Parts: sequence; C-alpha cells; structure tokens
Amino acid sequence: MENKLSKIIYFVTPYALISSLLYLLGYWSTFDLNILEFISISDIIRLSIYPIAVSVIFVIIGAVVGAYYSACSDTPMKKSTKYVSYIGILIIACIAHYRGHPMWWLVIGLFLAEIIYHGFYKLNLLETFIPNQRAQRIVLWILIAVPILSFSFGKMHSNEILDGKKAQYVNVSIFKNQESFRNQEHLKYIGLKGDYFFFLSIDNAKLYISKSSEVPILELQKSIPKEKKKSNRQKTKDTITNEKLKKGPSEKGM
Repeated sequence: MENKLSKIIYFVTPYALISSLLYLLGYWSTFDLNILEFISISDIIRLSIYPIAVSVIFVIIGAVVGAYYSACSDTPMKKSTKYVSYIGILIIACIAHYRGHPMWWLVIGLFLAEIIYHGFYKLNLLETFIPNQRAQRIVLWILIAVPILSFSFGKMHSNEILDGKKAQYVNVSIFKNQESFRNQEHLKYIGLKGDYFFFLSIDNAKLYISKSSEVPILELQKSIPKEKKKSNRQKTKDTITNEKLKKGPSEKGM
C-alpha cells in the first residue's frame, strides 16, 4: 500500500507542475511575456492552483457524464459516428475562432484530449492500479485532459482580458510615478506574479510592469466608470461647439 502511495505521489508532483506551467504559458504568452523571468519554479503551482482547480472540476464533470452515457448505451460508438462528432467539434471551433470568441481555445483543447484519449485507452495503461475498466477510462481521460485544458483555459482567460469581457481596471492615480502613464487614465489589470504587477493599456498596445512597491494600494474596478465616459463625451461636444462658435455661421447658398 505504501509502495503504491509513494508511486502516486512521485507521479502527481511533476504532473501538477507541468499542468500549472502549461496554464501560465497559455495565459502569459498572449501578452508576449515570458513569465518565468519573474517567478521561481516553486511559485508555479502556487500561482496557478485556482484556475487549474476550475479546469479539473470541469474535466471531472465531463468525464463522469461521458461515462454515464456510455454505460447507458449497450452498443459501442461506430467509427463513422465518432468521425462525424470530430468534424462537428472542429466546425464549432472554426466558427468560434472566426467570430473572435476565446471559447474556441477550450473547444480545440477538448478535441485534442479526445483524439489522444482514443489513441491510449485500449492500451490499458492503468490496469495495474485500477482494475475496473470503466474507472480506468475516466481516470485516463482526466489525466490526458487536465494538462491540455490547462493551456486552453490560460489562453481563454487572457483573451477575455484582451477583449474586455472579463477585464479588471485600475486608475493610474494609484501609482507613485504617474508621469509614466501619459494620456492614460485607466489600465487593464493582468496579474501579480512574484514582486511585480502587470498592466495593459486599454487599447492593448502597451504592457506595463511595475514593482509592487510602486503600488501602495491596488483598487480593482470591474468596469471603467460611466460618469468618466460621459464627461469625456461632454468635453468633446463642448470642444466642437466652441470651435463652431469661433468660426461663425456657415456660408451656405453663396
């Protein structure tokens, strides 16, 4: 029993490290940033444990539901039906990618996990540890899907920030050195890794890296205040009105 437990621990540790690393690479590669320059190896699992847990729960639910429906069906899935389902998944992924929806990363991840799973499940790699064949399939699906979907979730979450769908904002007034943010009133918050905060300009054109000591307090906003938007529009209208008054009435009909 202790021998099996030690083997499981020996496997789980690098597995968790790889899954966490894939999430971080998926997330931060969207911003063309090598996050490993700012964190140590010991921080990798700690910094990605929450999003990885979300993906694990998602995978477990999918595996259990899939096992339930396969148990209810007496006849195995035909190859033609399998290929049609693959084509359907690819079509969904292509449509989501064409429409710029970050969900396409998740669909592609599921597709790859399914392909790899069907290539390995007949090998009975877990037979020594798990005698039950159905349980073997569930565990194998989870083991294959978690690393792949970790990368997919990282990509999906970062693209949702780029699109502004799940972005959090900060006012540049929180920084000690506000002169570095010319013509910027708000920034998108990307994350805190190690001793550094990461921010993105509203138009996604500039990436700002700031030491935590430069940010006395971090105030996150779910959206840019509407009052600020209205005031900016009002200023624009006032500017246009003043320019028209200076020019005088138009000379139509001359």
